[in-house]
Order: sequence, then structure tokens, then C-alpha cells
Amino acid sequence: MTTLIIRAIQGYRLLAAPLLHQFALSPGGCRFVPTCSAYGLAALRQYGLRRGFVFLFYRLARCHTGGGWGYDPLP
Repeated sequence: MTTLIIRAIQGYRLLAAPLLHQFALSPGGCRFVPTCSAYGLAALRQYGLRRGFVFLFYRLARCHTGGGWGYDPLP
């Protein structure tokens, strides 16, 4: 199951992310470094499905207009 989610994130990074960043209102891309997809991949690989998904969920929840920005490494 973890492999399937990792493949889905990799597919998003390859196919959808470039289009979204090209047509987004803020062409700078992601607010965080590393990007949310790279963060998610690292979390899933390092912590496994459950804990990695929780880290990814909280990261995506912070990605909004009033949210943070900048360097946000995996704990």
C-alpha cells in the first residue's frame, strides 16, 4: 500500500505539478522547502504508511493563505 501511494505522489510530481505551477496565480510554486510532495515521499519512506501519512496530512493542512512558509524539514 505504501508503494502505491509513493507511486501516486511520484506521478503527481511528474504530470500534474508542472501544470499546476504553470497556471497558478502565484507561479513561485510551493510555499515550503522541501515541497509538499517531496516532504510526503520522505515521510512515507522514513516513517511508513500511518505515521508518514499523518506528517503529510499536517503539512498539507498548513499550506494555505494564512499558513507558514520557508524551510520545514521532516522531524
